[in-house]
Amino acid sequence: MRPTIRLLAGLTCALAVAANADTFYVNGSCGDDAWTGTSSVCSAPDGPKLTIQAGIDASVNGDTVMVADGVYMGVGNKNLDFGGRLITLRSEDGPAACIIDCENAGRGSYFHNGETADAVLDGFAIRNGFDVRVGGAILCESVSPTILNCVLVNNRASEGGGLYSSDGNPT
Repeated sequence: MRPTIRLLAGLTCALAVAANADTFYVNGSCGDDAWTGTSSVCSAPDGPKLTIQAGIDASVNGDTVMVADGVYMGVGNKNLDFGGRLITLRSEDGPAACIIDCENAGRGSYFHNGETADAVLDGFAIRNGFDVRVGGAILCESVSPTILNCVLVNNRASEGGGLYSSDGNPT
């Protein structure tokens, strides 16, 4: 009887965490990083964030950051850092419609703060990433994030122009 009770208690806790997950929105056309990001409707105070990093920074473990279609460039839209958060960063309509352009001055994403398979990057084209050492588009150091439905185009580095992983196991 006791093992069943423990199993149900664990299941209840897992469901409670999932039920509290939020979605944050990013829209490079009409967002504002001062807004909360809790709505996809472009109006204050709860409209979408302007930059992808601001959406990531607003999130906590279990949340989803949904990025509207568009080309994202400049500060806050490259060298993206999950900061150890176990979140899903997802594009609205996939890599053909949502592009991170690193402008040959940085990489798309840098995972290095203990991210596990529950840190998910899904549905982006990452182009024109550059680093003189490693990981032109994506760098993973001692982490194991999940990377899905991404297209890496024209990224350069001495090693791992597309993706470089050291002491980790990204999927």
